[in-house]
Amino acid sequence: MKPFTFILIAVLAISNLSAQEQDEMRYLFGNKDFRISGFGAPITEFSSFDGNFAVSSGGGGAAIFDNKFFIGGYGMGMTTIHNYPNVYSENGNLQADHLQVSFGHGGLWTGYNFMPNNPIHFVLSLKAGGGAASLINTEFDFEDIEQYYDYVGVLQPQIDVELNLLRWFKISFGAGYRYVMGIGDDTYYNSDLEEVRYFDKNDFNSPYGSITFLFGGFGPKKK
Repeated sequence: MKPFTFILIAVLAISNLSAQEQDEMRYLFGNKDFRISGFGAPITEFSSFDGNFAVSSGGGGAAIFDNKFFIGGYGMGMTTIHNYPNVYSENGNLQADHLQVSFGHGGLWTGYNFMPNNPIHFVLSLKAGGGAASLINTEFDFEDIEQYYDYVGVLQPQIDVELNLLRWFKISFGAGYRYVMGIGDDTYYNSDLEEVRYFDKNDFNSPYGSITFLFGGFGPKKK
């Protein structure tokens, strides 16, 4: 599992750096400088769907505790166009055409900033949520827009290099892996009358890169 190995190595390396950041014991609620703030962030991800380049866009927001730990929510949707083959019945009758793939998900977003006061630092995060993969008829009557719908679960561990540009603005460049769970076993017949599954988890499982623009309160106000 190469993605897990990469993330484990990153955690160990960053933890070693973080241990050198401070020599005295600090406490979650006993520190008089403890601070709670928040941020909102548009997000763009670059990945693949069924081996083809894919882009997803969305955003999220979170509360930040002591400028390090954050927890909030996110939502993402695939924006690139991915056409889908025509769907036939077992006896060869055309059931659906002009199909495109739709994929979106949202849920919990949590993470930890290592040495956040440094102008360039690392962030480990996890997005965990649910969503749906569906087929959309692009020439539809409103009632028939969705030809197929499948609920899924999504996990996205990620590591970022984050740049502190202003007290209220950061840019983060990330790399992670998207795991999609719960894809159904429903099938259809293709143009060769072969029975095939609508989707497979490997259609959506993918490494990805991301860019995130964070707007919020990341440091003390100037006096």
